[in-house]
Formats: sequence, C-alpha cells, structure tokens
Amino acid sequence: MKLNKIKIRYYLPVLLSGLLMLPVSSCTDKLNAPFEDEAFTSDVDYSKGQDMILPLIGAYSKFYDQSWDGAITYSLRGDDVDAAGDQAPMQEQDKYSYQASHWNINGFWQHQYDAIVNVFTEIDEINKYRPAANNDALADQYIAECRVMRAWEYLTLAKTFGGCIIIDQLDNIQNTPVSNKQEVMQYVVDEMNEVIPDLPAVRPNERTDVKGGITQFTAYAIQAMAYQEMENYQGVVDATSAIISSAKFSLSNDFYHLFKTAGKLNDENILEFQFSDFGQGQGDSFNHLFAPYGTGAWTPVVAGAGAGWGFYSPSLKYVEFMLDRGETVRLETSVVFTPDGITQLQNDYGTIPSWISNTNRKATCLTIPPA
Repeated sequence: MKLNKIKIRYYLPVLLSGLLMLPVSSCTDKLNAPFEDEAFTSDVDYSKGQDMILPLIGAYSKFYDQSWDGAITYSLRGDDVDAAGDQAPMQEQDKYSYQASHWNINGFWQHQYDAIVNVFTEIDEINKYRPAANNDALADQYIAECRVMRAWEYLTLAKTFGGCIIIDQLDNIQNTPVSNKQEVMQYVVDEMNEVIPDLPAVRPNERTDVKGGITQFTAYAIQAMAYQEMENYQGVVDATSAIISSAKFSLSNDFYHLFKTAGKLNDENILEFQFSDFGQGQGDSFNHLFAPYGTGAWTPVVAGAGAGWGFYSPSLKYVEFMLDRGETVRLETSVVFTPDGITQLQNDYGTIPSWISNTNRKATCLTIPPA
C-alpha cells in the first residue's frame, strides 16, 4: 500500500498584522461613513444545499496543486534518492544543511501554509451551506476531508523543518508559537482520531462523489506516519491494522503500470493526487511536471519522449538494497542506468546482473550520477 502514491507539490499568503492608522480626521470620517448608492451582491447562493460540495472540490484543487520543487524538497533527504543536477540548495539539503537563502525550502513553507489557510476558508464555506443542505453528517464528512488535507500539510512541514506553527484561528497567527516536531505529530494523531468516524469506510476508488477522494483509511495512513515519526510503534501497528483488517486493499501485480494512467484508482492506493488533461491530448491540462526527475543529456529511444533536468536520482544505497533483495522489476521500471552510473555501481557493489550492464538497456533505462 502506498501512502503518497504519486507526485506532490507545495506555497503562504502575505499576512497583515494590522492597518496603518492615520491621525487625520477627514480620512477617518471617510472610513467610517456608510457606502452611498452602492449595492453589494454575491454570486454565491448558500440556499442551494446541493452546492455544499463545491468548497470541498476547491479544497481538493488546492491540495492537488503541488509544485515540482515541493515534492523534491520533501523527499530528497530519504535514503532512496540523491539531489543531483545543478541545484546547489537541494544538494546542501541532502546533507542536512539548510540556509535562509534556499529558494525551494522557502517556497515549500509558503505553499504549505497557503494550502492550510485555504482549508480554513473552505471549512467556513461548507458551514455556510450546512443549513440549506440539511445534512449534518455530509457536512461533517466534507469538513473531515479538509482536516485530513490540512494534517498532511502539517505532517510534511514538520518532517521537513522539525516543527512548524499550528494555526488554530486565522486571526491569531501572529501570536502562535512554533511547535516542535513531537507536538505537531501529536496534533496530527489527535486530528485523525477526531475525523475518522466522520469519513467513509471505503477505498478511495469506491467513492462516487469525489473519485479517489479521502476516506477513513487515508486518515489512518497519515496517522500511522505521524506515529512513526513519534517512534510510537504500537500506534503505527494500531493504525495500519485498521487498514489491513478492512480487507479493502490489495497490492497491485503490475508495478510498472501502477505509476502510469493504468494505475490510477488502483485497489492498492490509499491517497492519490488526481490530475487531468480534460480528455484532450493538447491544450489546457492540470498535471505534475516530471522534467526534474528525468535524466539530463539523454536522447530517448521512444519517439516523443524527452530528456529531463536530472535533479533527482536514485541512490546507490537504494539500488544495492534492491539488488540484495533480488529485485528486478522495480529496478528496471524506476531506474535508468547510465554508463557512469553502472561503473560506479560495479566499483561499489561488485558483480551486478547482466541485464544492467547490457549495452542495449543503457539508453532506455534512470540515472545513478557519478560520485
């Protein structure tokens, strides 16, 4: 089962602490004067209860809108990947060196808080529809889904920065202290405990209103990740057992296509970030940029394919771990072996399978960069 099946992206609004007060009576008189000959209208009709789903869709849209650099920033410190290419900030972060001048971590922090603030707005909008919808259970479910999205943002922030600001009210942000990692993870655990009863107990691909949307099991998975960070392994067992005992999920027998369109809404997936080309091969689309992951200075054999930026490469540790396990499919479908990478692997690991060193595979298979 995958907790973050595909790509991710990550951005903070400018928050004003107050208004500039000018000691000019004529100005304040104008400020306090009522509007004259002006009618205020709104395009939002909260009496249409069936529209209560619209703020939820807005929350998902923001949740899915993850920048390419956010996914790499969040992931590159893992043992399975190395920062590569010409992005010095990412290479420094891969070695646990963070600087205030690093553009990507600043962008990641801002994007996550933008999404968090957006959740507050969407929850407020859902509650405005609640009376007309006359369905408290459904309103509670939609709000629970929003809170799961918010918990994911906090989880990734705390894992990246070792702590963050937990916002309880938007008008109190300036006075909210930074919480440490343990406190943030406990917040995520508590949030999931509160929202799980309000979420549907189905697979994401079983939902008909929001296909691939958040369910109880998404919340359990995020809670398990928080417990893992807290080193509360019994909590991990309890949360993951709830997923396993549901008998809802099964591992895909096709790893290669699991990460392609054919793998969308698979029975293995607990959380997906949905993208679309709106049913057309060209023009507007909502997608994730894959170029940073691809190999640079490479001419693909497949027509229409292109080289990437080479910012993100599998680590030797990952490749050697897979070799020790006797893996072939996962290596063949997730790693392009360049000539320099093969040489480095041979020098570090020793004898490698013949399919890796086969000349015909070098141009078609991902990159281990030279040391």
